[in-house]
Amino acid sequence: MWNRLFTGLALTLLFTLGACEKSQKTEGAKEKPPTEATSKVDPASSTSTQAKVPNQSKEIVFNPLKPPAGYTKCHHNHCHVVGGGVESYKQVMEKMGATTIIEPPKPPAPADVAAPPADAKRTTSGLAYKLLTAGSSDKKPTLESTVVAHLNSWSTDGKSLSSTSARKRPATIPLGRVYKGLQEAFMLMEVGSEYRFWIPANLTPRPDRGMVVFDIQLIGSNQPPATP
Repeated sequence: MWNRLFTGLALTLLFTLGACEKSQKTEGAKEKPPTEATSKVDPASSTSTQAKVPNQSKEIVFNPLKPPAGYTKCHHNHCHVVGGGVESYKQVMEKMGATTIIEPPKPPAPADVAAPPADAKRTTSGLAYKLLTAGSSDKKPTLESTVVAHLNSWSTDGKSLSSTSARKRPATIPLGRVYKGLQEAFMLMEVGSEYRFWIPANLTPRPDRGMVVFDIQLIGSNQPPATP
């Protein structure tokens, strides 16, 4: 009889302990925090959100051929303001917030850029030249002159080297400060004339670059005042 009693008590105790352990596991599962995977943001959703943000770094470009609002015409490195007055390209760009300017295209190389044609004239130094437009006077510059001229130059393979015509602003040049080839070229010209020159390498500051071809339009020539 006692054996049956003890056996019953033992079974009851084991059943009670098992029920308590099962209850604790259930409660623990309810209180478990969310896993790391469920707390992450969907990458696709994040990318989609970023794509909707507008680009605030768009570059503003100034094109002198298309004057911005408030200006009527842009040329010779300045723009005419509506109602009167002028402002430099730099001032216009600052007002627009522009960081880039569209430079006008440079004139193409002439067909005879590679070498002087048969009808070109030559000087004793080797300079070759050809008259394109006759001058309006017989006045010629001297080595002491300061000339105003448009110059376009190319290498013999047709690459543009410089162009005042593209900038629509002539150059002012004291002849005493330029190299021999240009000095000789200008002193052959009459005011108002336009010539093409093939300047040999030895008359340029960079003989290693070869011959340089110039189209020059002489607009004016000023002599320094005579010393009393």
